[in-house]
Amino acid sequence: MTDLTITCPNCRTVIPLTESLAAPLIAATRQQYEKQLREKDEVVAKRELSVRERERQLVDAKRTLDDQVADQVADQLKTERARVADEEGRRARLALSAELDGKARELSELNAVLKVRDEKLAEMTVVDVGTGKLVFIAGQVAENTSLDIGRQTREVLGFIERLLQRVGARRKHIVSARVYLASVGDYAQMNAVWDDGVVPGHTPARVTVGAKLINSAYKVEIEATAAFTPETGHDHAHDDNCEKPHASGDLR
Repeated sequence: MTDLTITCPNCRTVIPLTESLAAPLIAATRQQYEKQLREKDEVVAKRELSVRERERQLVDAKRTLDDQVADQVADQLKTERARVADEEGRRARLALSAELDGKARELSELNAVLKVRDEKLAEMTVVDVGTGKLVFIAGQVAENTSLDIGRQTREVLGFIERLLQRVGARRKHIVSARVYLASVGDYAQMNAVWDDGVVPGHTPARVTVGAKLINSAYKVEIEATAAFTPETGHDHAHDDNCEKPHASGDLR
């Protein structure tokens, strides 16, 4: 084994490195090495602390970001729910408004019908005659003016019958009637409906005339007189055996 030597940097003398000379150098080198190790360990420890602190900061930042995102999502959901609620409320208000408008129209139409019926009832006069009653019904016309002469006649006769029912009378109690035709050419059709509505054995006297009615859409107007006794339903001034005249303008 070759002996270790050291060279003097000044005089360049080679000096054998004995154990007594090497011990202090080794000790100093060890101390310096250990010092460097400690410094490196401190640097590593500081870096580890820095890394851990950075990780903690990242975790905190992530948690904060998650909270912010959650808050934003919650705010957006709240805003969207409010918008949806407002939209649903608006639609509900529109639907309710439309329904109320429809109900208002129905009520208005019903009031109009009731008004017409009340007006028709007001066109009827009832007179007490002893134990009986005389009912005078003013001229009645059809509500649906788009109907033909036959259907207008049937509708008018229905009005008259309902008016009679209001006071306890019926169609068979009609003792006389006057029919006004806008066109005498409609006589046959009107007469067919009239005959169909006559109660057998209770044919009233009737006169039919051509006339210019108050509304050109009206094809027929009928006024009637009825007589009856409420308690017994007995007919007054009625001859069931009279013959039916056949010409327009005659009593029937």
